[in-house]
Amino acid sequence: MKKVVSIVIILFMFIGVKAQLNEHPENELHESFQRDKELKTAVLKFDLTDFITDKTNFIIDTVEKIVNSKDLNRLMKEYIPMPKNAQIRKASECNNGYTQTFGVYKGDDALTYVRFTFSQETGELQEVAVEKNR
Repeated sequence: MKKVVSIVIILFMFIGVKAQLNEHPENELHESFQRDKELKTAVLKFDLTDFITDKTNFIIDTVEKIVNSKDLNRLMKEYIPMPKNAQIRKASECNNGYTQTFGVYKGDDALTYVRFTFSQETGELQEVAVEKNR
């Protein structure tokens, strides 16, 4: 009898957890970001036109703007300093690659970090955040 009661309790717990997971679409798993090479090339050229269909959010210090691809490319060139002999390298990635950070490095020192956040559903660029390493 104890075994039957234990099995019934475990079954109800499993059904409850399964129901909770199905109620929340944000719990769905998404494939990993597949456009790493394209993103790196776009970052090196300061041209993210291929990743934006409408508008995206650009953040630096206390400034936050909603911009189209042309304005984003201009702002990136303006606010991301590229001193002589500096390199742009990938610094980190999380959220299955949908949040990627690149750094502007001079030697081993990071001067600036640029974080790109993409929508998991559409793959479209949602936000670009520039942060100077002080």
